[in-house]
Amino acid sequence: MQRAFKQAEQDFAKSVDQRAWKIFMEGTKEEQERFQQEVQQELAGDRVSTDPKHKPPEHTKNPYN
Repeated sequence: MQRAFKQAEQDFAKSVDQRAWKIFMEGTKEEQERFQQEVQQELAGDRVSTDPKHKPPEHTKNPYN
């Protein structure tokens, strides 16, 4: 069971933003809070990210663009 869980976790990790995953898995509370603030600012349109490392996950992209 643990092996299946670990494999699922590894597969999922490959499909998400690597910075976000690292902060989620290993980040301090402060790093997690800072990242959440960044995401909220981006969603609110306060900051437009041009950094390719901060692209949204594939499932959130608009398929009509």
